[in-house]
Amino acid sequence: MLRAIFAELNRHTPSQPLLFSPNLQSASICQLSGQLSTPRCPPMIESFLPNTVPTQTCLLHQPASAALAQPSQPSSLIQLLQPTPGLQLAIDPRLPDAREAFPFRLPQKITPVRTQWLVDGQQVGITHVAQRQFLWPLSRGRHTVQARIWIVERHHPIITPAVEFVVK
Repeated sequence: MLRAIFAELNRHTPSQPLLFSPNLQSASICQLSGQLSTPRCPPMIESFLPNTVPTQTCLLHQPASAALAQPSQPSSLIQLLQPTPGLQLAIDPRLPDAREAFPFRLPQKITPVRTQWLVDGQQVGITHVAQRQFLWPLSRGRHTVQARIWIVERHHPIITPAVEFVVK
């Protein structure tokens, strides 16, 4: 119904592109990590609200020698692919709340034995062998997500850096 109303309102005027807020800041980020891109990253230009532009450079696409030079920080090498920092999601009022979910994703380069998914410090789910995705039921508010990942080569879990996002 709304589509028909808006189509009628704009019937005699040509459509125009949407205007972006001048307050948005553009940055080149890595498509995989969501962090600032390096020359080795698959880059993309993304727009951010003020003070939400990523500040860390992508660690997924470092030369192997740089990754080996930082053995004390294995968790920083494994980051969530989704959500990206500062992501804003909106609940669709046309869908039942119980059917709306967002996939949290891990990079393809790891094969987890088990992953514990944490939202706002609380466990919301566990996935098992080789599963790199968890469907999280949407909940309004500001949230932080992390994953505790157990892999074969390690006796202790790797904890990903926290990613903040919003559901409206």
